[in-house]
Amino acid sequence: MRTKWICAGKGDCMENTVKRSHVRAVARAGPVLRALTGVALALLGCAVLEGCDKGIDPKPTPKYLLYATMNGYPTGSIAVIDCETDSVINYVKNMSGNPGVVASPDGRYFAALASGAPSQIFDAATRMPVGLLATPGLPLFLPDAGLLLCPREESTLVYDIPGFTLRESWPRPRDAAERVPGQQQVAAVDWRSWGHGEDLSKLVFFDYVNYRAVDSLIIEPDSQGIGFQIIHFTFSPDGTRLYALGGQTGFGAGLVGYDLRTRQVLFRQQMYGPYGSCQATPDGREVWATDPGYPIEDSPGLPQTIFIFDAYTGILIDTVSTRGISPEPYWPIAAREIRIPPDGSKAYVSCGDFFTGPQPILVISTATRHIERLIFGDFETAAWWIDIAPRP
Repeated sequence: MRTKWICAGKGDCMENTVKRSHVRAVARAGPVLRALTGVALALLGCAVLEGCDKGIDPKPTPKYLLYATMNGYPTGSIAVIDCETDSVINYVKNMSGNPGVVASPDGRYFAALASGAPSQIFDAATRMPVGLLATPGLPLFLPDAGLLLCPREESTLVYDIPGFTLRESWPRPRDAAERVPGQQQVAAVDWRSWGHGEDLSKLVFFDYVNYRAVDSLIIEPDSQGIGFQIIHFTFSPDGTRLYALGGQTGFGAGLVGYDLRTRQVLFRQQMYGPYGSCQATPDGREVWATDPGYPIEDSPGLPQTIFIFDAYTGILIDTVSTRGISPEPYWPIAAREIRIPPDGSKAYVSCGDFFTGPQPILVISTATRHIERLIFGDFETAAWWIDIAPRP
């Protein structure tokens, strides 16, 4: 017996103490049956089941939408999720293969990617396509400069916003870029080709208004000579600290905190691997990092864990385990991407594994560290990439 949250695609979720077989049955049911099941249980639950009044609920985030890939075969889709109700309110369908998604920080657009296909731009208000880029890859929206960047291995294509017409090509950056908060700069791991360990430890910063390289840093090996290769990185909300998740030579995954003002490593924490992603909380006090873990939930191998670190010292504050909440032992909950809305009340964590069944989006209270809700999409799909933006 375990306490779980049951969620019916577009309906509400509720807490209940259920057997795994019951959760499996609801998860496999169609969206209509799942919705009816949720309503029926909700009417009875508050009278007889535990946890209907938890006392501490996440604060609503009514002005934001979460965009999430829901991968399935033979098709996939982008789910649009209301961050106040944590329910799916729409789908952008007909994306083939393994789509990704990224939203413009002003909430006006989002881009969807299918494997090997050009990125398609959607108007966030109408959810209709308004542009098609000439290259695969997730773009970076820079609405303040009226630019959209598409980094590629050999160059970066630069598009206008709006219109999404090709303006020019820059020789760099050559990999997925992230904006530095509070500055007109983007940063990228500027490798020339995958597998060059020396390049993977270097981050290069570019002024995206005048287009020029303005800075760079290298995460040096530690005192034992263990190098670090950047796989995923993010910044503190004020743009003064870098957090990089990546490989430590011979020691699996790790998380590095780096002070951009003093050019000093703040901390270096060992994790397990494989690589997930990381994000700082809006108040800048914590860094959340995922560890997708071992592919079979019942195996005693590597944990499927979300780590919560102090953003200044790297001290481990808490963990959130994803074991034991899957509807099926051989459908592990593999935590991947993290997004935290500006009010900091909850964290959204996508889960995805190419070799397993339906994978939800976890809704975690940042105050209690409890998984409050599971958001499943339709079509027996797995969530993979997610992004959050203001409601248009």
